[in-house]
Amino acid sequence: MSIALVSDLHLDPEDAAGLERLPRFADDLPDATRALWILGDLFEAWIGDDAEDAAARCVREVLRRLADRGVRCHLMQGNRDFLLGDEFAGACGARLVDDPHVLDTGALRVLLTHGDALCTDDVAYQQVRAQLRDPATQAALLAQSREDRQALARAAREKSRAENANKPSAIQDVTQSAVDAALEEAACALIVHGHTHRPAEHRWRTASGERRRVVLGDWQAPQVRWAWIEGDSLTLRRWR
Repeated sequence: MSIALVSDLHLDPEDAAGLERLPRFADDLPDATRALWILGDLFEAWIGDDAEDAAARCVREVLRRLADRGVRCHLMQGNRDFLLGDEFAGACGARLVDDPHVLDTGALRVLLTHGDALCTDDVAYQQVRAQLRDPATQAALLAQSREDRQALARAAREKSRAENANKPSAIQDVTQSAVDAALEEAACALIVHGHTHRPAEHRWRTASGERRRVVLGDWQAPQVRWAWIEGDSLTLRRWR
């Protein structure tokens, strides 16, 4: 089975050029593609499945077109679109999956995750993440008007930019012990994630054997780094 994996598109209704990338990428996918996995932060901000803007319309149109081609689309929540739900996924002809998720193709077993849960050295962020992933908090947010949620999203983005500018670079990356624990729990030797915007491949050994971590790139870079699974092989590719 041939599978494409991407992350961190950060689609923004105010960024027309950015919105053009998704349909072009979809058109460029190999004919052999049978599934597309989007591992979080599909949107720069997502205020709920009742959102109706250029980014939402773009995603619905592209994913429906892929579904018509026989490409199964899977969506995972990220830290920017943690309110993404089954309603929107269904409208796209896609499926919302839990984070983390073990993908077992029969030839390859890989742990998929957005990646932010692995940044455990950033204690303040993990506290905020736990609060925002709480069903009661999400219900309270979704009970507000769309206008109020949009204002909250703008304020949260500005606060995040300011805080990240002053954070040490190291704590914004994944923690090795968290990666090892996640792989051990999932009984996997390979993990694919996004979030950090640091595309690369990492290999190391543990007492359980060789391990591999593939990091997807964000779509603000000149070249998109995405992953391609074919048979028992996973490669990190470039798309300009």
